[in-house]
Amino acid sequence: MRQCRFAVVAREHAGNLEGAAIAAEPLDAGAGSAGVLMLVDPQVVVKPTTGQIDDLMELIRQRTKAGQRILVTTLTKKMAEDLTDYLLENGIRVRYLHSD
Repeated sequence: MRQCRFAVVAREHAGNLEGAAIAAEPLDAGAGSAGVLMLVDPQVVVKPTTGQIDDLMELIRQRTKAGQRILVTTLTKKMAEDLTDYLLENGIRVRYLHSD
């Protein structure tokens, strides 16, 4: 099996972000012409803050039931610590990860 190395490049389209794409291109042009792979940004859903923790817990249960994992981000370390404690108290297996 031959190994391929790729560079991920973000490009603007016509000087603006509309139509922008992320492309994965082979680093070694002589290794073959794999072409450009266009990746689509994930769908973003904006929800109201009312009931957000209950909604999050339901989404966690749905994903874990399907054998998937979840990454939750917060605005502050304190929020992450509090959310971790709350989820643990409610029987959800969770790990707290942060970087300074």
